[in-house]
Amino acid sequence: MKDRRPVSSDSPGMRRVVAVLEAAEAPLNGHQIAERAHIAFNTFQNQYRQVLATEGKIHLAGYEHNTRGPFMPTYRAGPAPAGFVPRKPRKITSSARSKDWKLRTGYNEARKAERRRCRPPDRALAALMGISLGATRAT
Repeated sequence: MKDRRPVSSDSPGMRRVVAVLEAAEAPLNGHQIAERAHIAFNTFQNQYRQVLATEGKIHLAGYEHNTRGPFMPTYRAGPAPAGFVPRKPRKITSSARSKDWKLRTGYNEARKAERRRCRPPDRALAALMGISLGATRAT
Protein backbone atom coordinates (compact mmCIF):
# COMPACT_ATOMS: atom_id res chain seq x y z
CA MET A 1 0.00 0.00 0.00
CA LYS A 2 1.26 3.43 -0.91
CA ASP A 3 2.11 5.80 1.95
CA ARG A 4 0.14 8.99 2.11
CA ARG A 5 1.82 12.33 1.92
CA PRO A 6 1.82 14.22 5.20
CA VAL A 7 -0.71 17.04 5.21
CA SER A 8 -0.01 20.21 7.16
CA SER A 9 -2.94 21.70 9.03
CA ASP A 10 -1.48 25.10 8.17
CA SER A 11 -1.86 24.59 4.40
CA PRO A 12 -3.80 27.23 2.44
CA GLY A 13 -6.65 24.79 1.73
CA MET A 14 -7.08 23.90 5.40
CA ARG A 15 -6.99 27.54 6.41
CA ARG A 16 -9.76 28.23 3.87
CA VAL A 17 -11.85 25.37 5.32
CA VAL A 18 -11.54 26.77 8.85
CA ALA A 19 -12.30 30.31 7.61
CA VAL A 20 -15.42 29.10 5.78
CA LEU A 21 -16.68 27.32 8.90
CA GLU A 22 -15.95 30.31 11.14
CA ALA A 23 -17.88 32.61 8.78
CA ALA A 24 -20.90 30.29 8.52
CA GLU A 25 -23.85 30.86 10.82
CA ALA A 26 -25.24 27.30 10.48
CA PRO A 27 -23.36 23.99 10.32
CA LEU A 28 -22.21 23.04 6.81
CA ASN A 29 -21.96 19.63 5.17
CA GLY A 30 -18.85 18.46 3.32
CA HIS A 31 -20.08 19.45 -0.12
CA GLN A 32 -20.90 22.99 1.00
CA ILE A 33 -17.52 23.33 2.71
CA ALA A 34 -15.66 22.07 -0.36
CA GLU A 35 -17.56 24.43 -2.67
CA ARG A 36 -17.02 27.50 -0.49
CA ALA A 37 -13.35 26.71 0.27
CA HIS A 38 -12.61 25.98 -3.42
CA ILE A 39 -11.31 22.46 -2.82
CA ALA A 40 -12.43 19.05 -4.05
CA PHE A 41 -14.94 17.21 -1.86
CA ASN A 42 -12.69 14.13 -1.72
CA THR A 43 -9.79 16.27 -0.53
CA PHE A 44 -11.89 17.51 2.38
CA GLN A 45 -13.44 14.14 3.13
CA ASN A 46 -10.34 11.97 2.86
CA GLN A 47 -7.55 14.28 4.08
CA TYR A 48 -8.51 17.58 5.66
CA ARG A 49 -11.50 16.49 7.77
CA GLN A 50 -9.63 14.01 9.95
CA VAL A 51 -6.58 16.23 10.45
CA LEU A 52 -8.64 19.30 11.36
CA ALA A 53 -10.92 17.31 13.69
CA THR A 54 -7.96 15.71 15.47
CA GLU A 55 -6.43 19.14 16.10
CA GLY A 56 -9.77 20.54 17.34
CA LYS A 57 -10.14 23.11 14.58
CA ILE A 58 -13.48 21.65 13.44
CA HIS A 59 -16.01 19.29 15.01
CA LEU A 60 -19.00 17.20 14.00
CA ALA A 61 -22.08 19.32 14.74
CA GLY A 62 -24.80 16.88 13.71
CA TYR A 63 -26.43 15.19 10.76
CA GLU A 64 -28.89 16.30 8.12
CA HIS A 65 -31.37 14.25 6.14
CA ASN A 66 -30.38 13.20 2.67
CA THR A 67 -33.28 11.91 0.55
CA ARG A 68 -30.96 9.96 -1.74
CA GLY A 69 -28.60 8.19 0.61
CA PRO A 70 -27.17 8.09 4.12
CA PHE A 71 -27.32 11.01 6.54
CA MET A 72 -24.82 13.77 5.82
CA PRO A 73 -22.59 14.94 8.68
CA THR A 74 -22.40 18.67 9.30
CA TYR A 75 -19.43 20.52 10.78
CA ARG A 76 -18.67 23.68 12.77
CA ALA A 77 -15.43 25.49 13.55
CA GLY A 78 -13.62 24.97 16.85
CA PRO A 79 -13.58 22.09 19.31
CA ALA A 80 -16.80 20.30 20.27
CA PRO A 81 -18.54 21.50 23.44
CA ALA A 82 -17.88 19.31 26.49
CA GLY A 83 -20.15 16.29 26.59
CA PHE A 84 -21.67 16.97 23.16
CA VAL A 85 -22.51 13.81 21.21
CA PRO A 86 -24.37 14.36 17.92
CA ARG A 87 -27.19 11.90 17.27
CA LYS A 88 -28.31 10.67 13.91
CA PRO A 89 -31.93 11.43 13.08
CA ARG A 90 -34.44 8.63 12.62
CA LYS A 91 -34.43 6.98 9.22
CA ILE A 92 -36.89 8.21 6.63
CA THR A 93 -39.49 5.52 5.92
CA SER A 94 -40.47 4.62 2.38
CA SER A 95 -43.99 5.93 2.97
CA ALA A 96 -42.58 9.29 4.09
CA ARG A 97 -40.41 9.42 0.97
CA SER A 98 -43.38 8.68 -1.27
CA LYS A 99 -45.49 11.33 0.50
CA ASP A 100 -42.66 13.84 0.01
CA TRP A 101 -42.46 12.93 -3.68
CA LYS A 102 -46.23 13.28 -4.11
CA LEU A 103 -46.17 16.71 -2.45
CA ARG A 104 -43.24 17.87 -4.59
CA THR A 105 -44.70 16.62 -7.88
CA GLY A 106 -48.37 17.41 -7.22
CA TYR A 107 -49.35 13.79 -7.82
CA ASN A 108 -52.52 12.86 -5.95
CA GLU A 109 -55.94 11.29 -6.33
CA ALA A 110 -57.70 14.56 -7.18
CA ARG A 111 -55.28 15.12 -10.05
CA LYS A 112 -55.86 11.61 -11.38
CA ALA A 113 -59.65 12.07 -11.16
CA GLU A 114 -59.43 15.37 -13.06
CA ARG A 115 -57.38 13.71 -15.79
CA ARG A 116 -59.96 10.89 -16.06
CA ARG A 117 -62.79 13.45 -16.28
CA CYS A 118 -61.06 15.37 -19.06
CA ARG A 119 -60.28 12.25 -21.09
CA PRO A 120 -62.33 12.04 -24.31
CA PRO A 121 -65.20 9.52 -23.98
CA ASP A 122 -65.10 6.12 -25.58
CA ARG A 123 -67.56 6.32 -28.50
CA ALA A 124 -68.25 2.58 -28.64
CA LEU A 125 -69.12 2.42 -24.93
CA ALA A 126 -71.32 5.50 -25.22
CA ALA A 127 -73.22 3.91 -28.14
CA LEU A 128 -73.78 0.69 -26.18
CA MET A 129 -75.10 2.60 -23.16
CA GLY A 130 -77.27 4.93 -25.28
CA ILE A 131 -75.44 8.07 -24.15
CA SER A 132 -75.49 10.99 -26.54
CA LEU A 133 -72.04 12.49 -27.09
CA GLY A 134 -73.52 15.69 -28.46
CA ALA A 135 -72.47 17.36 -31.64
CA THR A 136 -69.33 15.79 -33.02
CA ARG A 137 -67.16 16.81 -35.90
CA ALA A 138 -66.72 14.46 -38.79
CA THR A 139 -63.10 13.41 -39.00
